[in-house]
Amino acid sequence: VPESGYYDLVIKYVGWGSDVIERLFKINDSYGSLALPATGTYGQLPTEWIATRNFTKVYLEKGTNTLTLYPKTGNWNFDWIGFVKSDKK
Repeated sequence: VPESGYYDLVIKYVGWGSDVIERLFKINDSYGSLALPATGTYGQLPTEWIATRNFTKVYLEKGTNTLTLYPKTGNWNFDWIGFVKSDKK
């Protein structure tokens, strides 16, 4: 990340196989979970993809940070995953 501070996780994805797509995540040494609504598709059309901001509000140091995702329920494809500076403190 470009500067130290609090960040939210952002994802563009499609999900199927469950009503809710759940993932556990680890960002450096912080753990959390995501619950994303299923789209019911594999993402064959651009209109099927959803971009969402998850208010994880995790503190990240400037530079390289490590994100690990663990499956819980449902299937997904993702286009991109990133971090944006959190509006909340």
